[in-house]
Amino acid sequence: MTALATTRQPDVREQLLREPLRINGYEAVQSLAGRLRASNRAGIEERAACRDDLEYQTRIVTAVMFHELFRHFFPREFRAMAGRLHECDEEIGDISRGEVRFLTLVEERLFPLPLDWMWDADCEYRTHSVPVMAQQDHDWANFCCSFEHLQLVYQIVLAFRGGEEWDALPALYPALRRCPRPLTPNSKEFWPRFARLCRREQSPLRMLPVVFEMVNYETGNIWIDHHEEIYGEAHVAWTRVNLTWLARQWRDAQAIFRRTRALNEWLKKSPRARIGRAVALWNRAALGKEGKAHV
Repeated sequence: MTALATTRQPDVREQLLREPLRINGYEAVQSLAGRLRASNRAGIEERAACRDDLEYQTRIVTAVMFHELFRHFFPREFRAMAGRLHECDEEIGDISRGEVRFLTLVEERLFPLPLDWMWDADCEYRTHSVPVMAQQDHDWANFCCSFEHLQLVYQIVLAFRGGEEWDALPALYPALRRCPRPLTPNSKEFWPRFARLCRREQSPLRMLPVVFEMVNYETGNIWIDHHEEIYGEAHVAWTRVNLTWLARQWRDAQAIFRRTRALNEWLKKSPRARIGRAVALWNRAALGKEGKAHV
């Protein structure tokens, strides 16, 4: 599984060493000055007299970093803001109009961001790392929803894992009263065998193992898996490489969500036959048998 968190927050100066940027000192200082004026903090001259002040250094790096990321990922919009990049955003404060436009474009075109939260002047993520939050519909770590309110595909996953959930299904779907019960796996070979059987299907059941991984936060996709209570904070630095990777991960996550919804709708159209087929694959894997694919 993809590593989701590091052991410490990356130093912003280390980021520049790993991924050099084209620094325009004048524009960076102009941006920094706008941020300081907006927050009514010490003026740029006072900060400039204290070069060892970590806050000053961090703000300089942040100004340069967002400026260059904006230029790289959204060049047309960057050019359109010429002359207004470093103006203060009076509605939000402590942030320039260029930064507001850049972060808004990231949220619209690359991957989700909690913008309302990020506009907070005390939000450290604007400086240190991208705020990565799981985008699943449900919080499996805290069981946000009762069983009867879950989508069928998730009910099946929880029911297959054992417990009282399977006994609750017939009350929700009477057609399942005569459906065979899933066996309890007792072999380490069960899961890879079950995944192989599902992948060989010519129906949306091919997706079922991934739904199990979603519930377990083990898909390998940061937008699906990351949960602070399980993995801690995800410190993903604001760099070109990381933003490109996060955007690709988000596209993959959206495809997984679409296929999960398709599987759910497919199961609902004929629950007895199609869930019965899923149980058959599950039990075959539990018994150590692999047969032909089913269309």
